[in-house]
Amino acid sequence: MLNRYFKRKITFLLGCITAVSLLFALRWNLMSDATQPAQIMLIQLLHSVTFGGFFYVGIKLIALLLPRPLRSAGQAVYTVALSGLAALIAGFFGGWLYQNLGGGVMYRTGMGLSLIGALGYAAMWYRIHKNGYSPIMERY
Repeated sequence: MLNRYFKRKITFLLGCITAVSLLFALRWNLMSDATQPAQIMLIQLLHSVTFGGFFYVGIKLIALLLPRPLRSAGQAVYTVALSGLAALIAGFFGGWLYQNLGGGVMYRTGMGLSLIGALGYAAMWYRIHKNGYSPIMERY
């Protein structure tokens, strides 16, 4: 369904991934203050939007940013980085933060990292919006 309504334009997708990163920050901020199971369940509804949106938009961006011969490798690296490497780092670092500084600090750290990511995507959007995008394709 999203294929029907989402534009296949790099700047649009970068705007979407920036918005999803901001929703991640909102989710982590809300989790840092949650005290009741009902609050956590409602906040976790954002997980479908944040994780699903991040994965979907990321795959679409790879298809637009990489030349055709590199797309499958790019999608594989993206999937490994998103679900494997990021989970490994977040598990160890988040566990350390939770054990030593508490859940609130752990979730606020996630919020800060999400905001940094959103700034990075916004800067990328601005650069491509202003200068356009033309991949260097020497061998492809």
